Amino acid sequence: MIKLAPIQKPYYPRAEVISEQLLERISQNKNITRISKILLINPLQIPSKYFDESMAKNSRYFCYPPYGLGIVAKIAKSQGFDVEILDLNFKLISSPEKQADVKKCIRSILESELNRYQPNLVGITCMFTITHESFKDTVQDVRALMPKVLIVAGGVHITNDEMRIKKDIPEIDFTLTNESEFAFIDLLNMINRESKGGILTAWCAISNINKNSGGLCYLLGSHTTEEPAKRLTVPFVTHDDPFVSLEDRLDSVSWRLFQPNLNAGDVIFHHGNIWHGSTNNLTSNNRCSISVHLMDSEARFSDVDVNPVFNKYRKFDSDETDPSFFPICA
Repeated sequence: MIKLAPIQKPYYPRAEVISEQLLERISQNKNITRISKILLINPLQIPSKYFDESMAKNSRYFCYPPYGLGIVAKIAKSQGFDVEILDLNFKLISSPEKQADVKKCIRSILESELNRYQPNLVGITCMFTITHESFKDTVQDVRALMPKVLIVAGGVHITNDEMRIKKDIPEIDFTLTNESEFAFIDLLNMINRESKGGILTAWCAISNINKNSGGLCYLLGSHTTEEPAKRLTVPFVTHDDPFVSLEDRLDSVSWRLFQPNLNAGDVIFHHGNIWHGSTNNLTSNNRCSISVHLMDSEARFSDVDVNPVFNKYRKFDSDETDPSFFPICA
C-alpha cells in the first residue's frame, strides 16, 4: 500500500519575508523610489526556442487572459496605484507571422512599453515550470532595459520553488507566494512607507481580573466590518447590563462577546480595529493594569474620532503626535 502525504514546506510569514527582502535591498544601496506606476507582465507561455508560427496560426497554443494579474491590478488600482498589464503571450500568439526572432521581438515589445509607461515597479508572473525559461528571459530583459526598476515575481512556479528561483534569477528583487494580492499591497505600502493606521495594544494585568472586576471585553469579528467605528456612549457603560442590547445596536449577530479572565502578569494583545472596552468594576478590589500602545510614527490625531484618553496629549492647534508623550522606537 502506498501512503500519500502532503509535502511539508516551512512556513515563512510573508510580512517578515517582505521586510527582510526590503532591508536587504536598502542595505545594498539600491535606489528605492516611491511606487506609483506598476506594470504587470504575463510572459510567453512556452519556451521561445520552441515557438512555432504554424501552431500559433492554427490556435494550438493556449492563450487565456492572465486572471491572477487582473485581480492584483484591480486591488492595486483600488488603493490608488496606476497599473497596466502587458500580456506578452497574447501579443506573440495573436501576430505570429511577425515573429521571425521571438526573443528579439519580446525584447522590442518590452523596450517600447517600458519607455512609454516608465513604471516604478514591474511584476512578472510565472505559473508553470515549462514557462521558467521565458519567465527568466523576461526578468533579465526588464533588468537590462531598466536597471533601477524594482522587479517582483509571483505565481505558482515561484510558490513551488521560491528559493531556487531567487538563486537562479538574482535580478528579482522581491518574491511573493500563494495568493498574494494583499501581500502585494503590503509590499507597496512598506516601500512607500505608508500605513493603514491603527494601534496595536499590549494590555498587561497587574491584578487578577475577571468580568466582574472591570475586565476587558472584545467583540470577536467586529474588525471585519467596513462601517466606520463609533465610540459607545456613556449610557452604554452605565447600563445595568451593557451588553443586553448590543446585538440590536450593532445589527450583527455574527459577533461574539469575549471576556477573558486574566491573572496578574498575563498580557493580552489586540488591534485597535476590534471593538473593545471595559465594564464597571463591581468588586471592592482595585483593577490595576498597564497598557502599551504601538502605532505608526506618522500617525495623526483624528478630528472625527476624538479619543478621550489620547487627546489629552494632543498639541494645541495641531494633529501631530508629540514624541514627548509618544516616543518613537528606532
